[in-house]
Amino acid sequence: MLFRSAEVSIYPNPARGNIFISVPVDMGLADIVMVDLSGKIIRQWNGVAQQTLSLEPFSPGVYIMKIKLQNGLQEMIRKLVVY
Repeated sequence: MLFRSAEVSIYPNPARGNIFISVPVDMGLADIVMVDLSGKIIRQWNGVAQQTLSLEPFSPGVYIMKIKLQNGLQEMIRKLVVY
């Protein structure tokens, strides 16, 4: 099965305060790792399907969101700008 990255939503982007992540039901749950540009893990969320995530503790900047489906077969990377 091909990874349908267009169907995994992270918005708004750029963001401040909160972001909303939505993974289609037929894709299952996802684990998300937020890293800074140096590769340091900033935060992790496990078992995400549809969830609002708080960005309040994060400094403005560019972050990488690594999204991996719990089935272990599919992974995507998205850039997130926090302002």
